[in-house]
Amino acid sequence: MVQKRLKPAFGGLTLDFKNCNQSLEEVFGKKQLTPPQMTKKLWKFVKKNRLAKIKVGRKEVVKKWDK
Repeated sequence: MVQKRLKPAFGGLTLDFKNCNQSLEEVFGKKQLTPPQMTKKLWKFVKKNRLAKIKVGRKEVVKKWDK
């Protein structure tokens, strides 16, 4: 019986907002947003400011986003 290769479990992505000085209005704007719009703006902010880190072994490395 041939066993299939299992993909490693996804996980270990952390968002680090420790050194951020922006307010919520600066990130999301002043007008009302739907939850999907908030999520899109939040991820755009995270990618722009390189706040996502992934766990590689025991170290955390800044996630590099493909463009």
